[in-house]
Amino acid sequence: MRIAVAVTLARALRPPRTLRHASRLRSAAKDAHTLSDYMLLPCGLIRGGLACLGYTCSVSCDISTVPSCSFTIRMKVS
Repeated sequence: MRIAVAVTLARALRPPRTLRHASRLRSAAKDAHTLSDYMLLPCGLIRGGLACLGYTCSVSCDISTVPSCSFTIRMKVS
């Protein structure tokens, strides 16, 4: 079994409009725990979309500077 890795960059990822604490996202740029909570939804959407296509994968996010981030997708290839 091989593992394929893909990295996707999002340079201007905006928080959802309905998010009440969207202004807090920019002020909490150094708080990695708070930012990782906001990134659970996009990671889940990517993983869910690939799961619907029949791919088993794991998705993680690395936030270096707000509002850009990188998604790492690890897929199991048989």
